[in-house]
Amino acid sequence: MIREAMSGDVELVADLIRRSFADVAVRFGITADSCPTHPSNCTPAWIAEGMGKGARYFVLEDGGRACGCVAMEPGGVGQDAGDGCLNGAVRLAGPDRQYGRGRRRYAHRQSHQT
Repeated sequence: MIREAMSGDVELVADLIRRSFADVAVRFGITADSCPTHPSNCTPAWIAEGMGKGARYFVLEDGGRACGCVAMEPGGVGQDAGDGCLNGAVRLAGPDRQYGRGRRRYAHRQSHQT
């Protein structure tokens, strides 16, 4: 199931993003000190701030367990910048990759674009 995250989900979304980027952070030695804005250091405050600016987050749940998320932020390119939508990356934690979940979320994200 894919559902839109609400303000009460900021901890969940931040955790999903951190876990999704944890392997990259380990591989490249990224820490909160060396790169505080890397997604592996995502905080609930970042998510709340994004929501406050109009970003929408969608959570993928499988078997009642949250296993990924995707962000959609207001924006666009050129003259229609106010009408468009910038897509965030489809994020899955390592163990949840390779099961077609990313494709499901990507299709869901595309269906919500203006």
